[in-house]
Amino acid sequence: MGSSSTLRTKMALGSKMKVTVRNPRYEVRDRYFFPIPEYTEYEGEETTLKHVDSNQYLCLTTGIADFKIRVIDRTLIMNSQPQPLFALDDFFGVTERRKVEGSKGAVYELTKANGKWSCTCPGFEYRKDCKHVRAAGT
Repeated sequence: MGSSSTLRTKMALGSKMKVTVRNPRYEVRDRYFFPIPEYTEYEGEETTLKHVDSNQYLCLTTGIADFKIRVIDRTLIMNSQPQPLFALDDFFGVTERRKVEGSKGAVYELTKANGKWSCTCPGFEYRKDCKHVRAAGT
């Protein structure tokens, strides 16, 4: 699990992330009639609240209309992971993504944006054309 010093590293506001949080009630779980999980995972976009210290607390959107933001004590966060920002696909006009295998076994990503294909292979990065793009265009 991550240390609190690495978890305090700020991500860009609005970036999607998944965090694993230690449940402080787990230590006294025998006092409850129902099961208390040791850890809980939450997903959302990092945001801020006016009266919440962002160095001590992480604010995540929930996607729930009546409970829009979850405030999490950063000392309870055991692990955090950024999530892929595929929400930017709409902004950049991305309509399709494909994984392709190169001739030597490497895996590359083909992306179709605004009607044009691009590839992450070295050939495309150098020549702006490659066999993967030519194959995808047919």
